[in-house]
Amino acid sequence: MQSRAERLSGYRRVLETRHPDTPPDRLRELAVDTVRPVRLWTARNPNTPPDALALLVIDQDEHVRWNAILNPGVPTDALRPAAELEARMHGDASFLFRERVAHHPNVSDELGAELIEAGTCRRPRGCPKPWFYRNFFETART
Repeated sequence: MQSRAERLSGYRRVLETRHPDTPPDRLRELAVDTVRPVRLWTARNPNTPPDALALLVIDQDEHVRWNAILNPGVPTDALRPAAELEARMHGDASFLFRERVAHHPNVSDELGAELIEAGTCRRPRGCPKPWFYRNFFETART
């Protein structure tokens, strides 16, 4: 069982990740924190650097991965490993995460086409960019 000081320390780190002025170097440190909510909110922070997002989008925790994939700052080269992770974990039983990868603003044309051809998209013709990428920065700061 955690002590009160340990719980407060984790809570303070969560608050730090939610602050829009947290420096990128600090967000890199917080991206590998052992406390799940710290990593989750680091994934949502619009200032989280691409290399930290590349770790978060393949995090062992599904909720952290989901929050990371919604961040438009995830680098192009991190999207394929993220899609492959879901494929290994769920096979053809679930394409939800890979659909987000297929529509991510930084997805390469090649990977996007591969994912759509594999059936990950529910709207394969003229798939619009989902609204959550346009609104991400507004919701991440609240």
